[in-house]
Amino acid sequence: MKIVNIADPSNIFVEYTIPTAGNADGMDMANGYVAVAMRESGVDIIDVDPPGSASVVAHVDTTRDAWEVYIKNDYIYAAVGTGLDIIDITDPASAYIYDTLDTSGYVYDVAVTNGYAFMASDIVGLEVYDVDPIDSPTWIGNFPVPFRARTITVIGTNLYLTADGDPGGIKILALP
Repeated sequence: MKIVNIADPSNIFVEYTIPTAGNADGMDMANGYVAVAMRESGVDIIDVDPPGSASVVAHVDTTRDAWEVYIKNDYIYAAVGTGLDIIDITDPASAYIYDTLDTSGYVYDVAVTNGYAFMASDIVGLEVYDVDPIDSPTWIGNFPVPFRARTITVIGTNLYLTADGDPGGIKILALP
């Protein structure tokens, strides 16, 4: 992982390099930690506070290839192909897989908001789990969309999915 200094946009440079267990496919940051999804290499958890002493504090072997991660409270939600690994980071140095949820499609990305995990699930579309409370996640369902769902972002009450194929682009879905 690279920490890039952009203080002066005309003089951008790599300030710090932190070796990871594999090539990064996705990442998220919260509370001074970065979670890095590295496909077949799992997830690295990096303490980046302060950046000058950034280091990997834990590595978690995921149940399948880790494509993307989302940090919410004390958990990392990792999109791992045909599932979602929930990683407990209450103590980041002792992170572990708390639970694994099966999905009906191949999950590339995940976003968590208002107690729900929303997943971009390739040809299945949008998959949803109720993850509140975390100790009893409940499958809500999958919602077909007429495109291959690749990435997902939630802003306010809207969910944004990128679409692969024809028609491509960005699709915006309103959340209840």
